[in-house]
Amino acid sequence: MADATPTSALAFDNFFSATLTGDLTASSTDILLDNVPTASEGFLVIEPDSSSKREVIYYNSKTALKVVCPDASTGRGQDGTSATTHSTGVTVIMAPIAAFYEALKSFDAMDDIETEDIGADALSTLRSQNFLINGNMDIWQRNTSATPNDDVYCGADRWNFLTETNGAWTVARDTDVPAGSRYSMKLTNVTLNKQCAIVQIIETANAKVLDDGTVSLSFYAKTTSSEISNLRAAILTWGSTADSVTSDVISSWAQNGTDPTWAANWTVENTPSNLALTNSWARYTIENVAIDTATVNNIAVVIWVDDGTIAANDDFWVTQVQLNYGSTATPYKHRTYAEELALCQRYCFQMKTNGTAQTTVSGMGYAAGTGRVAAMAPHPVPFRVVPTITATGTDWQAADGVSAGLNGTGTLIISTDPAGNEANVILSLNVSGATSKSPYIIRGDGGNNRQYILDAEL
Repeated sequence: MADATPTSALAFDNFFSATLTGDLTASSTDILLDNVPTASEGFLVIEPDSSSKREVIYYNSKTALKVVCPDASTGRGQDGTSATTHSTGVTVIMAPIAAFYEALKSFDAMDDIETEDIGADALSTLRSQNFLINGNMDIWQRNTSATPNDDVYCGADRWNFLTETNGAWTVARDTDVPAGSRYSMKLTNVTLNKQCAIVQIIETANAKVLDDGTVSLSFYAKTTSSEISNLRAAILTWGSTADSVTSDVISSWAQNGTDPTWAANWTVENTPSNLALTNSWARYTIENVAIDTATVNNIAVVIWVDDGTIAANDDFWVTQVQLNYGSTATPYKHRTYAEELALCQRYCFQMKTNGTAQTTVSGMGYAAGTGRVAAMAPHPVPFRVVPTITATGTDWQAADGVSAGLNGTGTLIISTDPAGNEANVILSLNVSGATSKSPYIIRGDGGNNRQYILDAEL
């Protein structure tokens, strides 16, 4: 093991090395050390000596030379280890960020840990990551403007729209932006005194790394002529079945300093407060939020209008929304357009023809009898789950490259491969007069900008 000299000047990004300055019994909750890092929460891994076994201990408070675990039953003996005795002078490695518990679990012995390198690199990566997708509002596959109903993915990818009344707001892509953005989401009121919200839900595969950690939220927002006085923002956790969420996270609306009632199984982790908007772009931060609810399977970020008095045509704009690990909101993490698009396409994929061209939108398929053609749909990344489809069947044709295209007679539908594999999606088009078992492709019928949407959102 490469030792790190115990000193208060050690970087927060590193694991820390310390030494027990007092004996521990199996029931001890106060742990005396010669070095305690800045963070008030984390894990200790105690190096075995001749009389004891390795032990992982969770602590949730500290002084300069002592950390305290919650109690002997919950704080001692983490990760299958057992609370045991440890002697003064035993080496301790401290991981002050709870998420690094997962990193420590992969090491079989303390000598495997390079304290100068592993902690700094892993923490730097985690803290620089934006756990939200399309926070900079770059990707708009479905449309670039809409007057949506409640609980609808309608504009910028990955953002669900909520409203008190269907059609009470418009959502549009806009080029009024702060430095570092190409687009923002502009929301304009249609029906006065009706609130709205935008929500992004993080799937379990990405949310779990934040469980028992600390996160910070940041975003840019503005209004015009002080039309919208305040926004509020919340970080919610979902405690029921993983990835089987209530996407309408608001059960009932409130206003003017009172938070909404959240839907069942959603728990708010921060205490929302009014964020006053101005005519200029400003960055808003909600920092040091503990993700400490007992069961966390998904995480959601909600930004909503708190005002109860809203006039028709009142506007506000939002962009550069970020959720990062750590107690401080870090600078916005920009991804390339291609990276952002690929992340969005796990949840939504649009296939669109080019103008009035009869653009091919499938791989080679075949006629399953005379009345149906099935063909593999192109898709750059695996879907989160097998998607649903939104399409008009009569916008499409089946073509064999020899005769004229066979116009669709019914809905263009999705049928999965026999294993139900979300990576393989098959388009199925009802037609009339196909040659059974002959090869076909599916293409647009020559109408303007035909499209279908495959949706695998939470």
